[in-house]
Amino acid sequence: MRDSLHAVREDLAERGSLRQGPVRRTSLVLEAQVNPLATAARSLGEATLAAGAASLRRLLRAR
Repeated sequence: MRDSLHAVREDLAERGSLRQGPVRRTSLVLEAQVNPLATAARSLGEATLAAGAASLRRLLRAR
């Protein structure tokens, strides 16, 4: 297998042949940097869900 970082591959392919399926065009980190308000809202929502699940688990254990 030849690395195409420094030289063009024979088939002139832009992407490698190892990964099958859909390819992300941007990273999750980049999306978080571009949309900080949405990232904060999502983090707050996930924290709320986690706290609710922990509270429910404690409540059910107390029975």
